[in-house]
Amino acid sequence: MLPESEEDEMNLASYLERSVRENPQQVAIRMDEQEITYEQFDQRARALAAYFRQNGFAKGDKVGIYLANCPDYLILFYAAWMLGGVAVPINYRFRQDELAFVIADAEIKWLALTREDLEKLQDILTEHEHIRLLLAGELEEGNRHTCLSEIYKTNAEQKVSVLPCRDSEDAMLMYTSGTTGKPKGVRQTHRTNSASIEMVVDAWKLTSRDHILATLPMFHVGGLQCTTLPTLFTGGTVTLLSRWSPKNWISQSRELQPTWSGLISTMLIDVVNFFKANPQEQRQMDHYRLCFFGGSPTPRVICEYFEEVVGVNLLEIYGQTELSGLMITYQAGERRIPGSMGKPMAQVVETKIVSADGERMIAPGDEEAGVMYLRGDVVTPGYWKRDELNRERFEDGWLKTGDIVRWDENGYLYYTDRFDDLIITGGENVYPKEVENILAEHPAVAEVAVIGTPHERWVEQVTAIIVPREANVAIADIEAFCMQHRGLAGYKRPRKVIFVSELPKTGSGKINKSILKQQYRMQQSTNETIDGNIV
Repeated sequence: MLPESEEDEMNLASYLERSVRENPQQVAIRMDEQEITYEQFDQRARALAAYFRQNGFAKGDKVGIYLANCPDYLILFYAAWMLGGVAVPINYRFRQDELAFVIADAEIKWLALTREDLEKLQDILTEHEHIRLLLAGELEEGNRHTCLSEIYKTNAEQKVSVLPCRDSEDAMLMYTSGTTGKPKGVRQTHRTNSASIEMVVDAWKLTSRDHILATLPMFHVGGLQCTTLPTLFTGGTVTLLSRWSPKNWISQSRELQPTWSGLISTMLIDVVNFFKANPQEQRQMDHYRLCFFGGSPTPRVICEYFEEVVGVNLLEIYGQTELSGLMITYQAGERRIPGSMGKPMAQVVETKIVSADGERMIAPGDEEAGVMYLRGDVVTPGYWKRDELNRERFEDGWLKTGDIVRWDENGYLYYTDRFDDLIITGGENVYPKEVENILAEHPAVAEVAVIGTPHERWVEQVTAIIVPREANVAIADIEAFCMQHRGLAGYKRPRKVIFVSELPKTGSGKINKSILKQQYRMQQSTNETIDGNIV
């Protein structure tokens, strides 16, 4: 790390200031019937920054954002960055115990949320009375909390200058699920974010003429550094899709004529299934010059059907929270190679693939797959308050991604598997050990192993293979237990439960998940299935 005197000054808010100067009257953010120009975006952010300053905001303060996608989300980022604050987008799917952990762990001082969530979270918030609350939505009679809409009005004439920051200072703290059930905070600096966003702009040739139909949640890198922020940093227009459905995405696409969009694999499958069920809706969308997908491996037939019907060449992406966004993809206009994620973005990241035993480097063109390591400007400086995890995941500046990949002689990378048995369902990460620990609490469960098995919509589904203690335990008992457990979010609940008499073991007595995966991943359905909604 450079001495402080040698570090560059940088603040992500400066990129947004430039877009405001160059495109004041262009629509910056649209959602439903609401349109906000760059000038209005800037005015609201400065009004909020002025309010922060008037109420004791200090450089480095953490601003928690517990909201679904909305214009306020991006205004909060801009305002926090102006004053050198750290934005903390919180997964809107987190259960209350996960949310309580994040609020305490991140040391949040300001929290934006809706009035409805305020009522639901009273027990948590009473334990953190120092937190200043900011309510999204309009002011209601009798309200005793500060509303963002009122701040925008009452502080509209306030002047605020962007505070210089060092490029190594944190701009974001983004939480991702952990193997122990507690989310882990990933530090993202002004440098890691700017490098990632500039790479997206360069690879996909984004300009102020571009318009994204944004579908992905902004508590993930896909919804921020891969989509909304690159668009705003170049003066383009962001249309936030308020509610996901394939019909809504198709109708908004045709009405607004955006130039690009991004979908997780589950969304891609939804669109394809909609077109198959409604062939009269199958028409080309030639206004799209690019559409990316990612989040989990996607069946080749799905990609080909989408490309044929929509008429756009799909680009696959690979990214991690630890990389402040995507880091493997294709250039705009480049033809995707089926099965390949693309190439690493060499301008901001170095890549090496190491054999599973850690003994050998694997060269491009070798058939062998290995663990991918990355190093460069986009890589996080580390996990927040997780010294042991930092020691595990970093080696001489190299981040061990935990993904097993191979690359061909031309440098294209192919995803093979997760090194740690991660399940990716509907674009959300589920760690089997977390689910296993919770299921093991059930008195009728003797042994349990959790793996991912194929699902036609979610790509992978959480599957629990259980050795019961008693013969009369029913699937409904497991379902009810999972529904009621506070620590198990909806997308982590098993969609398939299988009872067996014993689990295969290795020579050392450990459960042999390799055999389980071989046995059950080929089974698409079973009578013993929980088929509820993921929420």
